[in-house]
Amino acid sequence: RGCRSPSLVKPLALRVNTRAFSPAVTDTLSPPNNALTPTALPAPCVRISAPHQRVQGVEATVGSRNESFFTGQVVLAAGAWLDQILEASGLEPVGLKPLRRHLFQTAPASPPSDPATPFYWQESAGVYVRAESGGWLASPCDEMLRSPGDESLDPRQEDLLLERIAGYIPALDPFPIQRRWAGLRVMSPDRAAILGPDPRCDGLVWVGALGGHGVTCAWPAAQRALALASGSPPSNADTLRLPARLLERMAAAAL
Repeated sequence: RGCRSPSLVKPLALRVNTRAFSPAVTDTLSPPNNALTPTALPAPCVRISAPHQRVQGVEATVGSRNESFFTGQVVLAAGAWLDQILEASGLEPVGLKPLRRHLFQTAPASPPSDPATPFYWQESAGVYVRAESGGWLASPCDEMLRSPGDESLDPRQEDLLLERIAGYIPALDPFPIQRRWAGLRVMSPDRAAILGPDPRCDGLVWVGALGGHGVTCAWPAAQRALALASGSPPSNADTLRLPARLLERMAAAAL
């Protein structure tokens, strides 16, 4: 909240459905002084209006209502739903993959785990463990292609994790799991983030495919995407993340 972006965000007053944050809550948001206030429109219900390859606004279906928001620039940061929004907007999807990964956490240990303890990651075997809240946080490093929003648990992953901890980190066996959950890590075809303007559509800016690093790098990723959309020349590192690199490969593969 309060991410200032004069070139991308204009003052506006919207009535939006915020069910994603609190069921059945609808509120009027009026961002002051060009401040970007997040809304919670369900991503699959959103379509970018871009006739003649130029953004003109966003159309959203909220319940039985259709809403239109007029703007010349849109930041595409819808996570696992990015390809769906592109397709709904008449643009070819780029082949993003929402990959499910499980996490398991123990209760505080006795003695408590030390947050300065180095993490353990056996990539070839598929096991990751680090200290967390006095206990331990672990993952079997699974990657299963799922539909956007599908964060259902697979009980087999818990069995795999316990087996791997017993084999590779016997000091933590038994591993008394208290919490378990799964999330989606969105990967591009080359597993690099997608940041910057989409050359197919003037005014469309990408911040996506952060590959499980979203919480860590969302802020600098958004800053870099804004700089690129505002005309900053891309660095060598930027060229590895621009949407153009994926579109060029797609065009070459179609020949």
